[in-house]
Amino acid sequence: MAGDGRRPFAGDDKTDAIRLRNHRLEGQVYRHPDDANQGRGQGQGNLLERLMQSVAEVIQITAARREIAALDSLPGLKEYFDRTSALRHYAKGARKDRDLQNDIAEAMVRAAWKAGGLLREVERGKPGPHKDRSQTVTYFGDVLKLAKLDHMTAHRWQVISHIPEDRLEQFFAGVRDNGKATITMAAAYKLGKQFLPDPGIGAVGEDYELYLSDISKGTKEIKDASVDVIITDPPYPEDFLPVFSDLSKVAARVLRPGGACLVMSGQSFLPDVIGRLSEHLNYHWMLGYLTPGGQSVQLWDRHVNTFWKPVLWFVKGEYDGRWTGDVFKSDINDNDKRFHEWGQSESGMARLVEAFSQETETVLDPFLGGGATALAALTRNRRFIGADISQEAIDTTLRRLEAIHGLEAA
Repeated sequence: MAGDGRRPFAGDDKTDAIRLRNHRLEGQVYRHPDDANQGRGQGQGNLLERLMQSVAEVIQITAARREIAALDSLPGLKEYFDRTSALRHYAKGARKDRDLQNDIAEAMVRAAWKAGGLLREVERGKPGPHKDRSQTVTYFGDVLKLAKLDHMTAHRWQVISHIPEDRLEQFFAGVRDNGKATITMAAAYKLGKQFLPDPGIGAVGEDYELYLSDISKGTKEIKDASVDVIITDPPYPEDFLPVFSDLSKVAARVLRPGGACLVMSGQSFLPDVIGRLSEHLNYHWMLGYLTPGGQSVQLWDRHVNTFWKPVLWFVKGEYDGRWTGDVFKSDINDNDKRFHEWGQSESGMARLVEAFSQETETVLDPFLGGGATALAALTRNRRFIGADISQEAIDTTLRRLEAIHGLEAA
C-alpha cells in the first residue's frame, strides 16, 4: 500500500510473529522483512517504534480502500480486521497521534462494513422460511466457524453494513472534522441501527435465535407450531396489560398442539392477566414461584410483602406433557438484576425449563430482558428462541450467550 508497494499485514512478507503484551496488544503483528534477521535478544521497544513508523506509511485510507476491495472472503476480511485491531490497541495505548488512530480505526470499520455485507448475502442465500430451520442454522454456523467469527461480532458487522456508502463517508469526515473525536466501532454500530430496513434483524446460532421484535405486531419471525414451551416474564404494571393479549395470540400461533405457556405475573391485576391470556389459550393451572431470602417486594398500595409470585400455566389445546409439582423456587437471594431491572434468577428459570421441556426441545421467551431464560435453556441442551422490543436486551443476551456458548475467538 505504501510507495514501495508493500501490502499492510500481507502474508507474503510475514515472518516470525511476536506478541506485544507489554503494550496491551494481544494479537499477532507480523514483522517487516527488514526485521527478520534482528537478534532475538533485542528489546521490543525499538521494534515497536519502527513498526508504528511503518504503520504511518502503510495505513493510508486511499490505499486501505484498495486493500479491502481486493478482499472477497469473510476469512480474509476477518484476518485483516484482527490485525488492524491489534495495531489500534497499541496506537491507543501508546498515545499515538489521533489522526493515525483514526486512520487505523477507519480501516477497521471499512473491513467490518464489507464483511457485514457478505454476511447478509449468506443470510439471503440460506434456505427460506418454508424450509427446515435446522438447515438454516447449521449452514450459517458453518460459515462463521470457517471465518472464526463469533455471533455477536457477526451481528454487529451486519448492522454496520446497512449504512449507505455516502453516509459512511460522511461519518468518517464528521469525526475527523471534530478534531477531538475518534472513530469507533460502537459509533458505527449505532449509526447502522438507524438504517435497518427490518427491525427483526437478529442473531442466529447453532441452537438459538434472537429477534428484535414487537410482540404487538405478532413476532412474525417465529414459525407457526415451532415452539414446545414458552417460559416468560412480561412486565407487571397496569399500563402493560395489553401485552398479555398479544402474548396469548402469538402463543396460539407458534406453540405446537399441547404445548405449554408459562407466564410469570404480579398479583395486583391477576384477574385481568388471566382473562387476557384466556383469549386464545386454555387455562391449565397456577404454579407458585417462591423467591426466598430477602427478595421480598413491598407493595405499598396493598400493604403486602410478597415472597412468591404466580406462574400462570396455559396450554394450546390439551396438555400432553409430563406430570409436575406446582411449587418452584429460585435459589436463596438469587434475585438477579445485573442484566435487566426486571430480571429473574437463572436458577428459578432453570427449574421451570427442566420441568416443562426435554433436551433438544425449543423454548421461547418473547420478553427476553436480561436473558436468564436463554441461559437456562441453552445450558440444559434445549434450543432457544428469544425476542424483545429492546436492542439493549438483544445485545445483553448475546454477550451472555457468547460467554458460555460462543465460538472460540480468533
